Amino acid sequence: LKIPKHRLRYLSDEEEVRLLAELDPKHPRPFRPDYENRPAEENRKYQDNYDLVVMLLDTGGRYSEIANLKWDSINLKDGIINLWRPKVRNESMVYMTSRIKAILSRRYDSRISNEHVFTNNKGQPRGYQAKGITSSFKRAGIENFRIHDLRHTCASRLVQAGLSLYE
Repeated sequence: LKIPKHRLRYLSDEEEVRLLAELDPKHPRPFRPDYENRPAEENRKYQDNYDLVVMLLDTGGRYSEIANLKWDSINLKDGIINLWRPKVRNESMVYMTSRIKAILSRRYDSRISNEHVFTNNKGQPRGYQAKGITSSFKRAGIENFRIHDLRHTCASRLVQAGLSLYE
């Protein structure tokens, strides 16, 4: 038997529910004001984290690929994302799930930048701002988990649904 070099960790369905509940910007927390009483900029930061995690779960993209996604790579009408993959230097055509289409439609209508889907406070590409996401793993009781494992979650679910690794 060939033993894998790397660990394989992915979310169970129950863990995903807990994680998304923790990331939900409207989820009440004892250490922050309610959604309605927070500044819009702070709510946008929480919404970005939620949207980014859903997109990672549903596309299987790497964090950098999704965080730096540009609007010109998105075809909302046909539900397609042309995802540039710098690590392998190619472009993949990814079909949107209904959750991704809803997220991208909402973000398009309220976009700050005409270039990037996820931006920082200055309207520039988000870059690697993952502290809010990684701390949500702990709050959700998810141990031994990293952001890249969201990619493993997508791949594992596709294989469990009958697709080959190549597909």
